[in-house]
Amino acid sequence: MWSNTAKLVSDDAKGKANDIKYNQIFNLISSYQCEDADYTCLDLTNVRLPKLPNGDISLRNSDISDYSIGCEKDRIPYYNILIFSDDNDWLVGFQNSIMTIWNVETGNRVGEWRLSAQPYSVSFENNFLYLKIKSRQHDEIIAFELNDNVWIVNTENKPDKSSIRFNRVDKSGKAVSRDKELMAGSAPDGLTRICYKGGQIKHILSSRRTVLQSASISSNGSHAVTLDYEIENDQRKIQMWDITHKKKQMERFCPGNTQNVYMLATGDWILGKTDDRFWCWNWSDEDNFYYLEAEPLSNSNMKYSSYENKILYYDGNGLVLFDLDSKVKNVLTSNYSYIPENLSQAAFLPNGKLAMVDEHERKVIFNSIRNDRLMKVNSEKLCKIRGIYAFDKEPFIAVATSNGLVSMYHTGTGQRTRKLETHSNPRIIAWNDQKMAVACVSSYSKVIVFRYFSWDNGRKGNWYEAGPRISIEGEILDVSFNYENEELIIITSLGRIYYLSDLFCDYHAQTQIINSFNIGAYDFSGVICDEHIKEELLMNGCKGNLA
Repeated sequence: MWSNTAKLVSDDAKGKANDIKYNQIFNLISSYQCEDADYTCLDLTNVRLPKLPNGDISLRNSDISDYSIGCEKDRIPYYNILIFSDDNDWLVGFQNSIMTIWNVETGNRVGEWRLSAQPYSVSFENNFLYLKIKSRQHDEIIAFELNDNVWIVNTENKPDKSSIRFNRVDKSGKAVSRDKELMAGSAPDGLTRICYKGGQIKHILSSRRTVLQSASISSNGSHAVTLDYEIENDQRKIQMWDITHKKKQMERFCPGNTQNVYMLATGDWILGKTDDRFWCWNWSDEDNFYYLEAEPLSNSNMKYSSYENKILYYDGNGLVLFDLDSKVKNVLTSNYSYIPENLSQAAFLPNGKLAMVDEHERKVIFNSIRNDRLMKVNSEKLCKIRGIYAFDKEPFIAVATSNGLVSMYHTGTGQRTRKLETHSNPRIIAWNDQKMAVACVSSYSKVIVFRYFSWDNGRKGNWYEAGPRISIEGEILDVSFNYENEELIIITSLGRIYYLSDLFCDYHAQTQIINSFNIGAYDFSGVICDEHIKEELLMNGCKGNLA
């Protein structure tokens, strides 16, 4: 049905003014958002690719840009005019002379139109939107009938123009519904959203780039999982990444109330935290999904203690080691002479034994690896413990405290051997067993790497500090060391994966996660674009031959 339609539109637009050409393409894209659409031979450099659920749409001989795939660096979709309809069914936004209409209930974009200019007055009358636009000779009134297929209509047979009650537009980029129940806002960074009056987000309508709710990297840095901020049809998208080869492997959809995701150390399992419970999902088996009976124990903020593919939690029998593969429970209560009440933080030592934080969050308790003697350590006695991290190949445990220190304790003697100053309360810590390095996220977007250099066969040395010399965009969601590539991996809330050298933090590369459209719904064979766009598409797992 749609065969060659795009080419006909493209041919018809040749030689015409840019605004007419773009308007024709806007209308085509808005109308033909279906699986069997044909987008070949189109100039799509100034339009976003539609967010189709599935398909195999050909883009052969079509031109695309950073803007087309949501990776532009300078063209920010900022709507300086936002208006709710009187019944809260519709939200209208204006970005320069481009008008966009969204369905408030679903958050779906109904359409996008290029006008001759921004309106200076608007009116909602029954099911019609009226725009008053200044022109050189006289004011022009344009009317749109508001439904799921918005049509531009003639005003001749509508109410007398003099009876239309126009209101001056507010160019603040904000809007409040008539009943005060909803708010909408567009920020200079490109994030446009609808919120309830209490501040809870109802819909994210657009963003300059991908916005992530959560992300997690396996402890060896080989795999990662990212959780999309947007909720569609009561589901959130999770994307699974092969960090070693810098490529997305697959996508899945998890429950929409999932707030955070976490990868087990091995990278074989993903944990998800919802409003009231936890689910687990096998990396290689999409059908292996189930909910846990209790909340896992953590070793820090959103980092859950695991040993191989086993996690810890409390149930009616006490402290349990639960095997995610076999679903077998092993009660550990009898294995330890002392278990703190209300245990919430614990970490596995290399021998499989536990280091636990006491009920006051002031001491780390473990059995000496030398003589099994019970030890309680924390030289910062007045400070609460924020996280504990055991090295796999070295006899040390790192303890992060609320005064911004990370202390190294020997797991045989209990002696504090090093004290690292992070200058603020560290939120996330990752460690590199192979090179004795520790990465600390100590603020919104700042990471510090401490590395140990020895000069006497490992017995003498010192810790040195380094940090990225590039600007990190967005909040850091997780860090980890990739052993195979000798890189430090950083994932941020703005959908960027940074690759830095593991010790000196020299910049290597980055991946921009693409979530502005469903990349799997398109065939990019023969698409026309710059080489850096092809690289981004390949890293995001696109279909087709881009050679």
